[in-house]
Amino acid sequence: MDTIIITKDHKSGVYEQMNKPFDLYKLTSISLCRQVAIHASLSVVLASCFPLLAVSQTIPSVAPEAAASDANLLASAFRNAANGASPGLVTVYSMRGPRMTAAWRMREAHLHGRLAAATGAAFESHSLTDEQGSGLVIDQSGLILTCHHVVAAADVIVVVLPDGRRCEPVEVHGDPVTDIAILRIEGAGDLAEVKLGDSTDLQVGDWVVTLANPFELDRSVSLGVISATNRRVPGMRHPLIQYDASTNPGSSGGAVLNLQGEVIGIITGSFGQSDRFQGIGIAVPSSVAKDAIQRIQEPRRFEQTALGCQTKAISPSVAKMLELPVSGGLYVEAVEAASPAEKAGIQEGDIITRFAGRPVGADFAIDEVLAIPTTSATTTFALYREGETVEVSVKFATPLPRNLPQKRPEDYLPRPDPQHRDEALGLGIDELNDRVTEELGFQAPTSGVLVTDVHIAGKAYKEGIAAGMIIKRVNDQPITDLASYRAATTQHSPDKPLLMLVRTNEGNHLVVFEE
Repeated sequence: MDTIIITKDHKSGVYEQMNKPFDLYKLTSISLCRQVAIHASLSVVLASCFPLLAVSQTIPSVAPEAAASDANLLASAFRNAANGASPGLVTVYSMRGPRMTAAWRMREAHLHGRLAAATGAAFESHSLTDEQGSGLVIDQSGLILTCHHVVAAADVIVVVLPDGRRCEPVEVHGDPVTDIAILRIEGAGDLAEVKLGDSTDLQVGDWVVTLANPFELDRSVSLGVISATNRRVPGMRHPLIQYDASTNPGSSGGAVLNLQGEVIGIITGSFGQSDRFQGIGIAVPSSVAKDAIQRIQEPRRFEQTALGCQTKAISPSVAKMLELPVSGGLYVEAVEAASPAEKAGIQEGDIITRFAGRPVGADFAIDEVLAIPTTSATTTFALYREGETVEVSVKFATPLPRNLPQKRPEDYLPRPDPQHRDEALGLGIDELNDRVTEELGFQAPTSGVLVTDVHIAGKAYKEGIAAGMIIKRVNDQPITDLASYRAATTQHSPDKPLLMLVRTNEGNHLVVFEE
């Protein structure tokens, strides 16, 4: 180790810097005229002349070659972790409600609003948005791990594999408690799996690599460190992992990897006061995800416990002022109707002081205890109510939901009476006129035909076509009216891709129908 030593030349009285190998135990062998003596007078002088230096200060120095070598080794670890898991990363698209452009939705709301004002009828605007997230292959036969919130309430779910193939899951299972969902796809062949690691070994400061598809940017890799391993987040029963690697819309369901390339967290979101990422990413620990996967795949063996009331921890100081029999407690803020808590007689304003014989202190996390899978069981609670201790018995027997509720395509009926209906693609199409062009914000003159309806069961819905778009070209044919659209689609061979150029207020977009 190289060392910087500040010394005093006794002849000149000048303080100078001496660079040489340094051994604390050999300081006493340095001649008195060059020795760094620790005494009051010299300390005072050095403190005034060099306020940022001690009498002697060791500053490690690393050769540039060694530093570069260490950096390359670290970069190699990051690269290997990301490359090892990348073949198991997929994109998950969830589509909800009728597909409309923003301009078309506003036009519909305006038209129906005027109609409602005239007739007294109510108009319900469909404002559900699509969701794009990430997913991880956990079984080569076609099991995909993602977040529950990515696929919840979706009408159509599409999984896009790394090679671009699109698959629709035949089963969708979810656990809203842990924000974990499992999708099963078929016919994709043997897929590359990710490896689930052990999140219980994580420590604050550990390097991690994140792998996801934010903003539809395939295989986006980011780097950071673990900020917390036991972060409590409102609405989540389990503590989460906090990290500072980049997290953006579309990252949910992606992986937090250790340097061995193992998944130790499932990205579930981020915290901030705006849409911008502010350095606080959160992930479901892999240990929690493994338990959720087991419960989802074997729902008959396990049941998810639930109490059915909202609680808030009471600090030891508040407990002391309230003269509670324990140093903390859980204040019951609300009780859900027909829940195990209500059936047991737990009331708003109660303070839970004991759970299954355990004192409820300030560090007691009841939600974490309740999240443990169990068969139906009865547990005794001690409550502090109006100065008295009351005991109640709560029976837990709430099964974990297996299949996510899915709307059927027939729940959304096609828009009646378009001028032309393309049954093959699931499109309703009208002639384009100057009035509609102006209402939708397009600059005149604009040629093409207008999409007025996209049916949920059709191919166009899954490819992102929405009502309010203008179809300008089909394959190599310009589209000017319904006649040219019919001719172009009739001439198309079903065994060849169909290219469709569509226009929105943001510009032209190419849509490819491969089958």
